[in-house]
Amino acid sequence: MKLLLVVMLGCILCQAQNKGGDFPAIEEYEKRSAVLKIREMLLNETDAKEKRDKTVQQIEASFYTAQRMTDSDAQLTELIRIRHAVQDIFEEVKEATGRQVELAGMIDKSMAAGGLLPQVSAYLGEARTQLRTMGTSQDALAKRMQGLHERVKVAIRNVPPPRVFTSRTGVEFQLIAAGKNSFYVSSKPVSAGNVTLEEAYFYARDFSQREKALYKLPTMAEMKLMNQVGFKPVCAIWSIQPWGVDEPDVVRMSERFGVKMYWIWDPACKLGRQPTFGELKFAKFPSLGYYLVTGAKTGWQNRWDRIIADMAQVK
Repeated sequence: MKLLLVVMLGCILCQAQNKGGDFPAIEEYEKRSAVLKIREMLLNETDAKEKRDKTVQQIEASFYTAQRMTDSDAQLTELIRIRHAVQDIFEEVKEATGRQVELAGMIDKSMAAGGLLPQVSAYLGEARTQLRTMGTSQDALAKRMQGLHERVKVAIRNVPPPRVFTSRTGVEFQLIAAGKNSFYVSSKPVSAGNVTLEEAYFYARDFSQREKALYKLPTMAEMKLMNQVGFKPVCAIWSIQPWGVDEPDVVRMSERFGVKMYWIWDPACKLGRQPTFGELKFAKFPSLGYYLVTGAKTGWQNRWDRIIADMAQVK
């Protein structure tokens, strides 16, 4: 169809030239040039649309493939690539719309000028119809891509956090998988002994500032989850959670003497007491240390930043 229109327009212009011998009037020459330019631009837009439609089909196929990937890193990498491709389509459609508005103006101007052969007028009318159809198709494509973009964002959020990640300063953290309550704990103790709760607290604060993410000492709830998944610390460890808050006698004692005790988890009973007990924050024992914990989002963000950096290097 496209080739037929090109041939017809070429014949029409040749007939017009032969009929008059040449185009003595500049006005007639400008009309002829405008129609040729319209033809060229319309062919370019048609080619661009066909390529864009094929690209969109490839993007959609890639998305369905990505959803079936089992490697989380590879899946997230592919979803990020797809998101960028969809954004490129949005930009391409926007630019195409601008070009087509300009082309429509050229067609309207040529048709309004009059003095055209019937065949040329018919071609311009057909070109205007073709342009409107193209615009309607692009509007539908934009809506289709918007829907895909939303699905890609949901898929990205649903990629599970990595099982292990290494912080910027080289500390390895492993995932304690517990659904919405999932979190990370350092694979090794930051300190395995002779450290007070205050020292551990200030280290966690400084570590958070260096890493630009929240790292802290675990709560008892997090310690219970660690125990449930079989995580065993190599030493007794501090908790950030106060001890005895549900026991009136302990609360009265704390208020009377102005001291507060904090939970310690010692599953191997290295300190010779029960697996859990309370201790003063300035206590220090050779086998009393601490681990750091952080939210599941930290590991997810760490991987995201790494993948984005890797993709930027490839470009």
